[in-house]
Amino acid sequence: MIHFKLFILAIATVFFINEVGSLFLGSRYHDWKDKSLYSAKVEKLGFKSVALYNTQHHSEYMLNKVLKAKSKNNGTKYYDLTLLVYRKCRGGKVCITKLHCLASMDPKNKDKTKIEVDKMAE
Repeated sequence: MIHFKLFILAIATVFFINEVGSLFLGSRYHDWKDKSLYSAKVEKLGFKSVALYNTQHHSEYMLNKVLKAKSKNNGTKYYDLTLLVYRKCRGGKVCITKLHCLASMDPKNKDKTKIEVDKMAE
């Protein structure tokens, strides 16, 4: 009888360890993941974000490069971008600034992309 109880205890321990491990792995599924800075989708979002910022703030910034890109998917795809942009200032100088972009895409309707762009504090 003792051997049977030890066998049941061993089986229960194995199932418990497997279940606890999968709980931690499942929670990381919805975390932010780094994206390639040079992927077509990230660059396209960068250009759209700069164009949106220019129309909202009546400025003439141009995208230099994407500094940081992250994504997360929990039914809706989210992108978090940090952009380096520039424009010509007075005296022929170049003014550089950073923009922060948060974009969300509905997987059912990919044409409707919500983009929020703000200038980062310097």
